[in-house]
Amino acid sequence: MADQSWAMKGELVLSCNCTVFCPCVLSLGNHPPTEGYCQTWAGFRIDAGHFGEVDLSGLNLGLIMEIPGYMSRGNWTAGLFIDSRASVYAVKALTKIFTGKAGGTTSLLSILVGKFLGVEQVPITYETRDKTRIFQIPRIIDGAVTPFQGKDRDKDT
Repeated sequence: MADQSWAMKGELVLSCNCTVFCPCVLSLGNHPPTEGYCQTWAGFRIDAGHFGEVDLSGLNLGLIMEIPGYMSRGNWTAGLFIDSRASVYAVKALTKIFTGKAGGTTSLLSILVGKFLGVEQVPITYETRDKTRIFQIPRIIDGAVTPFQGKDRDKDT
């Protein structure tokens, strides 16, 4: 794994405990979670990707996080779940990427996450049924997210 450039293309689905769609994300971290803290999960489906010479295509992963207030203030607690089908090299690569140590768009995680709970390799399901995204990690996450049509919009939000 000498070349550590990386890229991924795929889909992300997420859900949190806020009473409305994550105001933290919509405000770029300038609005507090509606409950005063955030418990969230994110599911990733990698359609095409690599870390150097390591192929990441076709893998799924999940991220769980607890954020004690404003997202931008950091001190997050996070744990990473990687597809049981991933090779040892893919696990190492995805761990570097999702802990922010590989640079690029995820590097902010190395600043915001104060406590990293580690990595667990597990079976992960990421399915699309009509417009609904089904994301499952046995005994951890059983999620379904469906976009809805905005009032004055032509596209789903």
